[in-house]
Amino acid sequence: FTPNQTGNYVSVVNVKAYKCGQLVAEIFREIQIVVTACGNNNPPTVSAPFVDPVTSLPSFTTTVQAGDLVNFTITGIDNDVSIIGIPQMLRVTASGGNFGTGFTNSNAGCNNPPCATLSPAPPVLVASNSSITFNWQTDCSHIANNDNCLVTTNAYKFLILFQDDFCPAPSYQDATITVIVEAPPVPNSPSLRCLEVETNGDVTLSWIPPLDPDNEFNSYHIFHSNSPNGPFTVIDSIFNINQSNYTHVGANGNAASSYYYLRTRGGCNGIIFAAPSVTLQTLFLNVSDAGSGQIDLLWNPLSNPALPSTTLPYQ
Repeated sequence: FTPNQTGNYVSVVNVKAYKCGQLVAEIFREIQIVVTACGNNNPPTVSAPFVDPVTSLPSFTTTVQAGDLVNFTITGIDNDVSIIGIPQMLRVTASGGNFGTGFTNSNAGCNNPPCATLSPAPPVLVASNSSITFNWQTDCSHIANNDNCLVTTNAYKFLILFQDDFCPAPSYQDATITVIVEAPPVPNSPSLRCLEVETNGDVTLSWIPPLDPDNEFNSYHIFHSNSPNGPFTVIDSIFNINQSNYTHVGANGNAASSYYYLRTRGGCNGIIFAAPSVTLQTLFLNVSDAGSGQIDLLWNPLSNPALPSTTLPYQ
């Protein structure tokens, strides 16, 4: 904001804390703002450390894969002089939930080590045009995680603040660095192509395995339901990416239609699921007497619309 008069002002911030959607704490925080006449003093300037891959413009946000090293330098520039005519000094401070203890310990001090570090470690006084080096080794503990009542974020924010020593009121510029940590790419789910009902009611599934150029495959998970609306349950897991068929024993496919889809799991520690394959329904033939010596045959398609690989007619 741009004030038009000096004075002391108070704002109040209401903060509420929730656990699993339930309000558990609330506090009002008063923040004093002092507006004073301080003369002509420009704030430091800070250059963005990244380049946006879409716009090619400087950016304070970057996206990395878990396991990548995030390393950059950020520089505060202030060419103003103090009231006694000497170059200004910059005081550097920092905050963020994933900094290590003292901004130097990568193994402790944050919720999910490895932690980020800064060199030199704030708070520190530096000359204008001095740089701070940020270093953070990401890993799979930094991706988003669902613990049933909340989903942890995979966007980590780090605040680095440069403040000059102008008197009576220093100017400052903050750089809010956002690092988005994504899981390594998981192979696609298999292309489910065929459901064959055996004479005893077992159902054999056949699929085309996906490619896995990054060697991130962990397993296939086979989901089954007696209803197109679910619920679907996992009936088995397969840990060989080259396997392309599976027989569901005891499916009773000769008594009613069943529904199946597959999902690939992989990525960080083998815990990330790819989007599910298409859902297929086993063919089930209903036969009824239509009268006048005619028989009605009624059946469902394997998929609606039909898979591109489907060849008609039915026999």
